[in-house]
Amino acid sequence: LRSLFEESRDFCHHEFRCPTKGGGFRWVEIFARVTRGEDGRVQGLSGTLTDITERKIGEQKLRESEEKFRVMFVTSPLGMVLSELDGSFIDANQSFLNIIGYRAVEMENLSIWQITPPDLFVQEQAQLESLEQTGRFGPYEKEFFHQSGRRVSVLVNGMIVKGQEGRRQIWTFVEDITERKRDQRALALSEQRFRDVSHAAGEFIFEIDLEGRFVFVSDRVLDVLEYTQDDLRQHTLFELLAPEDAEAFRQRFSRSTAERLTFSNVEHLGQTRDGRSIWLSLSGVPVTDDDGKVTSFRGAGLDITSRKESESALRASEERFKLLVDSSEDGFWDSNLVTGEVYYAPRWKAILGYKDDEVENTRETFERLIYRDDLPRVRALQD
Repeated sequence: LRSLFEESRDFCHHEFRCPTKGGGFRWVEIFARVTRGEDGRVQGLSGTLTDITERKIGEQKLRESEEKFRVMFVTSPLGMVLSELDGSFIDANQSFLNIIGYRAVEMENLSIWQITPPDLFVQEQAQLESLEQTGRFGPYEKEFFHQSGRRVSVLVNGMIVKGQEGRRQIWTFVEDITERKRDQRALALSEQRFRDVSHAAGEFIFEIDLEGRFVFVSDRVLDVLEYTQDDLRQHTLFELLAPEDAEAFRQRFSRSTAERLTFSNVEHLGQTRDGRSIWLSLSGVPVTDDDGKVTSFRGAGLDITSRKESESALRASEERFKLLVDSSEDGFWDSNLVTGEVYYAPRWKAILGYKDDEVENTRETFERLIYRDDLPRVRALQD
């Protein structure tokens, strides 16, 4: 106000704080005008006082919000880019520049369409329609052209905002997912290789919860157990085993769960969907949570019916051979010249007056039991 008296001014405007009776303060805006006499001297002063506290609080919040946004814009690991509705760039943070490999000065002559591969234009048009209808788009995956020419996989989403003079503009948020996509492809390839090998080996892959219910099972199970993947989600692994084997496996499974143990190549008699009996070899490893608690088991099942049938046939053949040897009056013996293994039947030993456990099954035994005058002739025959 002093300036009105000291200077040749007739009007002033100021904003300042005034203490209140309650001990706080209020922001006020003052407009003042002087009245001067014919000699130019101030004769009077009039004006208005307006409470602008809420406006000043709002302005302060706006400054704080803009500062927070600026900090986020500068430090965010996500790419942030402001563009016009036609795709021309207005501003972009360093993270976005790093994703596409351009410098800030080079962005002035670029648009979103220039760094988008043409084969994605149809997808982009669909996102623009969503933007017009809802004011938002994404999140969705797309690719940008890097400054080097390679394609960069990104996840984008955005929204329409009002810029200067109420003009509609687009904020887009961009996450570089190139490494994630590479890891996903490598994982998918690894899983496919594992499935191919397992399928070629005749195995079906499964995951079961602690109740034995199937969480996952590979399609190979249809060839082995004649159940579809959807069918098995209604069953437990225990239900696919013969009753006596189911109880034995249940006990083993409970112990493996309690002690976090792996079970490997355990053989149990199972049943196919049509009731046919098959032999299964089951293996599994425990899956634990962050606290080390077992939550499920992942493993593989293999149809070993053919092997078990071959083993059974071999045992039957060996038993028939043993019965034949034991019942014969002749003494049977067998010598493997490659491995050096020799077998003398009990009857062979009995002919010479020995019990079965009194003669070792070795080549030296044979020579020791031959009369010494005949030994040279026998050796000559062997040679």
